Amino acid sequence: MIQTWALLLDAYRELSSRKLFWLAIGISLFVVAVFACLGVNEKGFMFLRWTIESAVFNSRLMSADRFYMFVFSAWGAPIWLAWGAVILALVSTGSMFPDLISGGTIDLMLAKPISRLRLFLTKYVAGLLFTALQVTTFTGACYLVFGIRGGAWHPGIFWAVPIMVLFYSYLFSICALVGIVTRSALTSIIITMILWFAFFLLNGADTVFLAWRISNDMRQEGIVANYERREAAARTNFAASNPPPDGQPAPEPTQAQLDLANPFLASVRKDLEEARSAGRILRTVERIITGVKLFTPKTSETVTLLRRKLVKAMPDMEGPDGGEESHDGPFGPMTRKEGREMARRTEEALASRTTTWVIGTSLGFEFVMLSIAGWIFCRRDY
Repeated sequence: MIQTWALLLDAYRELSSRKLFWLAIGISLFVVAVFACLGVNEKGFMFLRWTIESAVFNSRLMSADRFYMFVFSAWGAPIWLAWGAVILALVSTGSMFPDLISGGTIDLMLAKPISRLRLFLTKYVAGLLFTALQVTTFTGACYLVFGIRGGAWHPGIFWAVPIMVLFYSYLFSICALVGIVTRSALTSIIITMILWFAFFLLNGADTVFLAWRISNDMRQEGIVANYERREAAARTNFAASNPPPDGQPAPEPTQAQLDLANPFLASVRKDLEEARSAGRILRTVERIITGVKLFTPKTSETVTLLRRKLVKAMPDMEGPDGGEESHDGPFGPMTRKEGREMARRTEEALASRTTTWVIGTSLGFEFVMLSIAGWIFCRRDY
């Protein structure tokens, strides 16, 4: 245990000696300072003494406390912590393993009474501790600013620390593997960022096709309702045109007779079949994407877990009117109310993916990366 602690301390000293380490901490504190300059009043939100009028962000609709929680959950976590801070962390720690196995350094390390696997894992944990320190600094400063400026203290904000460190560990496992294989810090950072972007695109495709499938389901619901109304009207017209003999039951119209009674039925039925065909295709694509994602880290979903832990800060955004203004949807014009319904169903579908699935499959990916990297590190002849 003493050797492990000494290695962690040595890794910390190595990271802290680099200017980029303190630059990352400084930028995090600067972002918090920007948040501290924000405020909210009856007209809108403020930056220092300037007020930007807003019909959404004002003290009539949300308190200062909820405004700051919204700032953290909508901008601080998904933008700074999940992008800016992670990029700085990758650049800072990407050279840890290539430097470790460089000439001279690895000989000194292997001369110590510690196994290779333990040395590898200790270095890996040291890289995660750097990210943990950076996220803790940012989150702790936000906790103080939001408590003082917003008037309420939310310890739940510190969920950002374990969740964001977990998020970074997926990427750092790739960086460690590539760094050991190539012995190049630049190559490991570039490949990690390329794969990270690929995961981002995969998640974006997943969300888009899910939204399209839900939009198509809503379209089918509307077509079915329209078809049922027209069919009922056609039956009424047929019954009026073909009264049954006295004492006889009313004859059941055929589909052709209903189409004659209401010429629009055939067209609506064609639209319904097209919607069902599109739905089958979208579900197939959705299953393929979900199957691929099973073997990749869930970077975006892991960040979303943090938002579930935070206090819901956004007010009801539906507006005072019925929202009948239309805009382009995936399958034609869509009212604002329909757009909100599609967004709500999509959010519910994404939220139905359990934490166990999101984290469990991602940790499985990380375990495979670390297993390969650890095996190469232990077997290689330096």
